[in-house]
Amino acid sequence: MGCLIKGENAVPAAGTAPMSTERLEHVARQPGVVAVSVFHEGFALQSLGSADFEQVAAVAEDLLRAGTRITGDMEMGTLAQVILETPAGKLIIAPYGDLSLCILAKPDANLGLIRLSIRSMQEGSS
Repeated sequence: MGCLIKGENAVPAAGTAPMSTERLEHVARQPGVVAVSVFHEGFALQSLGSADFEQVAAVAEDLLRAGTRITGDMEMGTLAQVILETPAGKLIIAPYGDLSLCILAKPDANLGLIRLSIRSMQEGSS
């Protein structure tokens, strides 16, 4: 996956107060998850794992907005998640209160477990 970098970290973006990483850690512990991040308006606020979310957050924001627009245009209800799968890995983007989640996973990651942990996190954000 081209956005991956070496090293494990949990780093808040400059100028933001660190948030509890407990929920991020729950998602990151799912089998196959490489990294997880919370972002807002294309800027990573907090990340956990080995990925360059400065690069990914802007693209993830565009995908989330496009998904929201499509679900609205097609009268499909509220967007729950956007999943992008390639032979190199999986990218899952989901609304999280006023923020958004971005998860990078290996190709063989169990999407069911990841989606359940995201749903649990979303339900806990309200």
